[in-house]
Parts: sequence; structure tokens; C-alpha cells
Amino acid sequence: MSRRFHPMRALILTLVTLTSPALAAPQGWSLLETIEIREEIDGDEWRAVKTFPDAVHDRAMGFRITGYVVPIEAEAYITTFLLVKDPANCPFCGTATDAPVIEVHLSKPLPDMPEFAEITVEGDLEFVDDPHTLQAVIMRDARKVQAD
Repeated sequence: MSRRFHPMRALILTLVTLTSPALAAPQGWSLLETIEIREEIDGDEWRAVKTFPDAVHDRAMGFRITGYVVPIEAEAYITTFLLVKDPANCPFCGTATDAPVIEVHLSKPLPDMPEFAEITVEGDLEFVDDPHTLQAVIMRDARKVQAD
């Protein structure tokens, strides 16, 4: 039996692939960028009001993302660092933007890495409801994984 190209089969496969909910859902940084943070001032009181979409809650466990390491402290082995989408978004460099920053807590220490080393990590997102910070998520029990 020979395999022939069937245009209709190819079209159906393409449509199923493109309309798959998993593929249509935002991934990584795009998903985190759906978190809304609104700053409010009431008299002398400033607060950050955060809205976490259901899609972010649904993907919080086993969340995988690739970004760039921003060390918090210089240590031989690191257990905590910040992860940014782009080195230009470094919160300590005076060039910070509204782009998401993830505080990452590793389950096992890693040897120190140079600033802005690219890394892929997977862990569980914890939502920061504290109205006195713009921080939205912390990744707990993270581990380094191979990039896709």
C-alpha cells in the first residue's frame, strides 16, 4: 500500500494542530505577561492590585521557563536568584521595565553562574498577593532542566 499525499488530510491535521488548546495557550513569559498589576494611591497609601488569570493558575505547578540569571548574592553555590526574560530588564541595573521578574528558589544548589547566564528552570509558582510590592510570582522547588 503506497502512501499518497492527501490534501484534505493535511488540511485537517494542520487545523487540529493550530487550534489545539495546548498550543493556543500562552507559554512561559507570554503567560506571565498576562498577570495584571494596577497601582493605586489612596491618600498616603500606595498599593499594587494584582489579577492572576485562570490560565496562570492552571499552569502554576511544574511551570517551565527559560530566562537569564540575575544573581542576588555572590556565592560559590546559588539557591536563589532572579530570572528575567531579557538582560535589559535587570532590576538592579537601572534599566528595569514592567516586564515580569521571577524570584527562583532552587531545590538543590547550583554552582555559581555568571550574570545573565541563560537557564531553563522548572518549579511551582507561588502567587504574591502582597499589595506593597510589584512582585507577582516566586518559583519554589525549582530545578535546572535542559531547554526544549
